[in-house]
Amino acid sequence: MVVMVHGIVGSTADWKYGAEQFHKFLQDRVIVHCSNSNMHKLTLDGIDVMGERLAQEQARLLKKSTKDHR
Repeated sequence: MVVMVHGIVGSTADWKYGAEQFHKFLQDRVIVHCSNSNMHKLTLDGIDVMGERLAQEQARLLKKSTKDHR
């Protein structure tokens, strides 16, 4: 799994090209996720709050991915 996280005041669109390249070259061998839990002004909340949101987002993604592959 590759988790792409944008910079301050960013969005998932910041990593669109990079994510497309991972899919293009690695196809089904990798899961690429552009994080959306801390977009735009939410990047100003501080690393502790943003880290917790990112961890929760990834936990949900892994749970869904595991369920989808059963």
